[in-house]
Parts: sequence; C-alpha cells; structure tokens
Amino acid sequence: MSVLITDDFSIFNTCSKNYRVGVFTKKSKYQSVNLKINELRNNNAMRVRKGTVRVFESSFDDAAIYPPRFNNYAIELNVVDNEGDLTKRVDTIITALKTMNKKATINIHNWNKVVSREVRHTCGSAMNAVVHKHGLTTTVQDNVKTIKV
Repeated sequence: MSVLITDDFSIFNTCSKNYRVGVFTKKSKYQSVNLKINELRNNNAMRVRKGTVRVFESSFDDAAIYPPRFNNYAIELNVVDNEGDLTKRVDTIITALKTMNKKATINIHNWNKVVSREVRHTCGSAMNAVVHKHGLTTTVQDNVKTIKV
C-alpha cells in the first residue's frame, strides 16, 4: 500500500512515514482542531510541498482526497469515545470507493471499545450489517478490524 488516508492525528503522526503519500482529512467546526491541522501542515511543510503529504478539510466521500495515480489505499480509522456514528462513516467510505472503482483496506483501531460497548452510537452488529450490505469480508486481529474493499 502506498497511500495512507486517515482523520486521526495519532495514526497520521506514527504511520505516515511508512507510506508514499499520506492524506489527512478532517472537517471540524472547532478552532482547537483547526489549529492542530495547521500545526500538522507546518510540521510537514517539506512533504506538503513535495506532494507526499496532503491535508484536506473535507470528509471521506470527497473524491479529491483519493490521489488519482494510485488505485489501492489504506484507510486508518480510530475508535474514539466522543466520536459520532462510525458505522455511517464506514458506509460513506465504502460507497465512495465503489463509486470511484478504487480498492482499499479499511483498518479500525481500538475495535475492543466497540465490542465492549464503551463507545456510543456504534455497535459491532451494525458494522457487520454495513459490511454484508456491500458484500465485503472482514477480519479482527490484535484489536484492529480490517475490511477489504
């Protein structure tokens, strides 16, 4: 995989150097998040100029976040306590990828929080329903749920 796409700061900071292109996408109305996005741009200024890091303030259904030269993506999501509906986000990602005819691997970190119901608005059975609706396969290993699109 040569393209990392994520909306989590910790995943981007730890994994982006392992990929040819790193894409960070996050849409927020909060000023603190916008300051972190600007800090991310400043810390990776050279990579932004070279085009190996791209920062977008949009959502996963925007076709601009998927670099056109590539056909296989690694999308990394993190289960966070205060986050909205993860199931809708995954459904949006899968629908956008199928519309653009792109291949991807979606990794959902901290999956145990979903299984143990620590996170509101998301449950494992709803996620499985979305995966089966699109006819995809999943695996869970080491607290990470992987969906192949």
